[in-house]
Amino acid sequence: MDDEIEKQLNQAMSNLSLPAGAFRKCDPEYAKLVLRKAHETFVIDNPRSWWMSLKHPFESFDYSEGFGFEDLPRHVPLGEERCWFIPETEEEYPPVFDAEVTLVSLVLAQCLAFEYYMVGKGFDWLITENDHNQVIVSQVPQTIR
Repeated sequence: MDDEIEKQLNQAMSNLSLPAGAFRKCDPEYAKLVLRKAHETFVIDNPRSWWMSLKHPFESFDYSEGFGFEDLPRHVPLGEERCWFIPETEEEYPPVFDAEVTLVSLVLAQCLAFEYYMVGKGFDWLITENDHNQVIVSQVPQTIR
């Protein structure tokens, strides 16, 4: 299943003819660093899914029809152009993509549903869509940054 998610993402990027670097998979060692920093910043303990144990205040938005990914740009902080995109997989170290924020919705529209995380490059915000058709937005409070 995990390979299937990555295949879907690769196919979506191909279908969209994205320019080089617009939605780029990070090398495994760098991905581990990003995952570690994101986990340390946003997650308490080691839950099955990060959104189940967020460290910072968050808001949840329901999308009963399951199209929360279409509304992602509305939830991204103003001025943010790139993010870390992390599909949730069973792997200890899932792939990490360095992605243009505006392309995430377009790529996801080409894929079957799966949980994922968008993390700000400064590790100051996280957005996830879970299997309950909720988009969850968490930000690190200003006093902690």
